[in-house]
Amino acid sequence: MQTYEMMCIFDPKLSGEGETTGMVEAILQEGGASDVTREDLGLKRLAYLINKRSEGHYYLFRFSLDQQAVSGIRKELGIKESLLRHLIVRREA
Repeated sequence: MQTYEMMCIFDPKLSGEGETTGMVEAILQEGGASDVTREDLGLKRLAYLINKRSEGHYYLFRFSLDQQAVSGIRKELGIKESLLRHLIVRREA
């Protein structure tokens, strides 16, 4: 199992905190992730417009996951409307 970090930027106007982070945590757990933690980084101004939005709510997730399952999680997150952007990177031990 590898350890990963994922930065998510949510549309602050589409849904509340519980819905968005709960949705991401459910996708991670369905994909086989363990030790899921999240850190709320708050509402920040975006460097450029994304889907006509100038602000986004940032969350940092940390989790452990098999390397083969990462592509499935990326695919699931890519179709979520409330998620403006996400980036998954492997952490060095």
